[in-house]
Amino acid sequence: MTEEAHHEVITSVSDLLDRLSGVRSSGETWWYRGQSNALWNLSPGIARDRGFLEGEIDMMKQFRQDAAPRLRERPRSNWEWIFLAQHYGMPTRLLDWSENPLIGLYFAVEDDGKADPVDGAFFELEPARLNRAAFADAPRVVMFDDDEFLNGYLPTAPKGPRQGPIAAIASRSFERIIAQVGTFTVNHHDHTPLEDTPGKDSVRRVLVPAPAKPRIRAELADMNVNASTVYPDLAHLADHLKGIYRR
Repeated sequence: MTEEAHHEVITSVSDLLDRLSGVRSSGETWWYRGQSNALWNLSPGIARDRGFLEGEIDMMKQFRQDAAPRLRERPRSNWEWIFLAQHYGMPTRLLDWSENPLIGLYFAVEDDGKADPVDGAFFELEPARLNRAAFADAPRVVMFDDDEFLNGYLPTAPKGPRQGPIAAIASRSFERIIAQVGTFTVNHHDHTPLEDTPGKDSVRRVLVPAPAKPRIRAELADMNVNASTVYPDLAHLADHLKGIYRR
């Protein structure tokens, strides 16, 4: 995928800040997401493997069975169980977004250790517009466990007519969601990539060229946006410190 195909490119944090000046002036709320490979579409983890799709409900049952004795406090709702599973890397119908554009950019340039890095992508989402595409009378702010119509998006809900993806906020009950200022889009039973749904006009995609990634990572690190702050656990802290002191 070439830069010319995208027209818009981010090669530095300064480029991002220039974009934000225009976005903020619109008065709308925007969310952000980065993907280290520009060829990946906006599909939730559950849609990336046929076995995941077919076993979605069974996976969640088994996760709940074996996670329960390892938890100090059990989730209080079906959605909280799904957030917990997503938090620990299990494929779900959720797609992570952030209210912080620097976090979104971090994920677009995150070092995956490959010798031959590829172009990344930075996404800007207008959540209210996405929701209007799914429901004409959708509230401006949609929240899990508060707006009951979202229960139709649970894996165990009756299939019913297809609905478009919804952008929703949730109580920030996990350290990672807090650190990443996390929000979500959630797919209905139809797992069409977001950019191929009626809400596609709510999302913009910007190329982050592979050669620019090291520079952007360094600039973000100067702003204290790094693995240890984005992933607030001891393993990532140790990896971050190793990177600083490695010679």
